[in-house]
Amino acid sequence: MSARQQELAAVVAEARQALTADAGRLWRLDVQEPRWILADGDVWWLSESLTGATTDGLVPIRADPAMFAADTAISWQERIWAMVDCGEGFPTPRRLLHEAFHAFWQFEGWKDDEPIEAGEPILDTADGRTLLIIELRAWASALESGDPREAAAAATIRAHRRRNTSAAELRRQDHLDVWEGLAEYSSWRWTRARRAEVVALARRGAEGESWSRSFCYTTGPVLGYALDRFVSRGLDWRSRLLRKHPLQSLLDDVLGGEVTAAQPMLDQFGFTEVLRTERASEQRRAAHDQAVRNRFAMALWVRLRGAIRFRPTESQQWELGTFYRTLHTRSPELVVDAHEGALVTGDWAWVGLPCPVRPLQDSRTLDGPGWTLAWTELPQSTFWGPAPPTPDSADDADRPLS
Repeated sequence: MSARQQELAAVVAEARQALTADAGRLWRLDVQEPRWILADGDVWWLSESLTGATTDGLVPIRADPAMFAADTAISWQERIWAMVDCGEGFPTPRRLLHEAFHAFWQFEGWKDDEPIEAGEPILDTADGRTLLIIELRAWASALESGDPREAAAAATIRAHRRRNTSAAELRRQDHLDVWEGLAEYSSWRWTRARRAEVVALARRGAEGESWSRSFCYTTGPVLGYALDRFVSRGLDWRSRLLRKHPLQSLLDDVLGGEVTAAQPMLDQFGFTEVLRTERASEQRRAAHDQAVRNRFAMALWVRLRGAIRFRPTESQQWELGTFYRTLHTRSPELVVDAHEGALVTGDWAWVGLPCPVRPLQDSRTLDGPGWTLAWTELPQSTFWGPAPPTPDSADDADRPLS
């Protein structure tokens, strides 16, 4: 066994031990043996052989060229797997468990029947970022002290922040707090992260240049640990979530929060100073953001299909959907590699690539600023324009590619 294989196998063993120690208590679910793929360049390390036998080590195989490496849950070889991309940094048990949660314990009842609306980029504005920072500071203080009055103050600041957010954006944030946030919370609990670690996480704030997509990897553990600490032992909040009780309603029921009393609490956690800092940062970001948006004034719109890979900490909420700094999507018919930005519509139906477009010599590849598109079958649903066609306007859409 190579040194690399030994190192990765040790991480998998630690993740397995964490689940064994929990014995299904966290979510009161049957413990099952998860399957992991550790994507390591041209090699995939499998925690289970292709015959289905669990192994103490890892089984190396050649990477499937039809699949992207990513931190995600995938269906492959007629089985569900949790994949972790070693190219994004050496795997940790927490990363393995986060993706295992998605693959094996993500509850079907949490899925939305309708696509999540695009919302608005409030978490990339000075006001929105400031209120989130203050809310997280308040939760950190409450978790550290254990004082229910401080928890109620944090809930009040959260209520104030939510009152200044549109209904569509609240729905998007609530979805991510459950769909991604609770997977992250579970990985922290399974690895027995101490409360002091969560306090430090809250005080660091959300990660990445844009917080529209990354915020939930902070709020998930913070809210989960807050509920663990302040919910009375007679109330099993996780069981209520399993019955589709909304997370925000659960926080309201347990901790309350009076919006009209928020201002003194905001000042207590440095609201004015944080807002001044964030507004200065916003001015610096504005010119760069506008330059990026201008690149999409005319775009090539392609139907989104197949596996997709992106970095949630390098994304930004726009009116049409989500801008991803890097995005790769692959299907048997189409491969898109965007290294300098792509725009995905809120319903995940279209991906936009900035013009101009240059056909390459092989006639099956298009090249644009920071991206390439290659196909084995010429896509029919592909259009030029400032926005993708709507169902009502598809017949009149700007210049189909074919």
